[in-house]
Amino acid sequence: MKKKMIILSAVVAIFIWGCDEIGENLNAVNCQFKIESIENLSWAGIDLSNVTSAADLSLEDVQIAEDAIANQDFDVNVSVNVSALNETESVAKIKGFDYVVLLDETELSSGQYDQETIVDPNGGIAILPIQMVFDATPLMANGDMADMMNLVENIQNYSNDNFSELVIKFSPWLPLGDSIQKMPYITLTHSFQ
Repeated sequence: MKKKMIILSAVVAIFIWGCDEIGENLNAVNCQFKIESIENLSWAGIDLSNVTSAADLSLEDVQIAEDAIANQDFDVNVSVNVSALNETESVAKIKGFDYVVLLDETELSSGQYDQETIVDPNGGIAILPIQMVFDATPLMANGDMADMMNLVENIQNYSNDNFSELVIKFSPWLPLGDSIQKMPYITLTHSFQ
């Protein structure tokens, strides 16, 4: 009888611990996600983070830009940070995520981030980075410096005349035991005006 009680206690303890872990894993469903920031914008090795027009480029940067245009190199690097807010009383675990990034309905990039992120409870916030390289050619009408500066303005929110919309379709992965369950895509939108 004593042996049966020990086994039953062990099973109950495992069940309780397992339920707590499952609760943490599923808690990511309750997180609120939003586009937090856009950083590290560069093209052809030129840091465009603080560039609002071609006049902000150095002579060396202009030469690099002209060479990139001549070689039709329109690969742009950028980091988009998505924040996860956990207002529940338990930790939330996100195993990774799939993403699709669009600017003005044109797909820029898609991919996966496969590192676990822990979001602390009671208002904890974690940043989920999306670092991407995308070919800006589909966004370029003429493939010249003016097109690239327009793209930079649209991404960085410096344009007063144009309206652009950055959309991230974001699917967090939830750990369930030894497997991963992908949540349906969540659409996050950031408008520039």
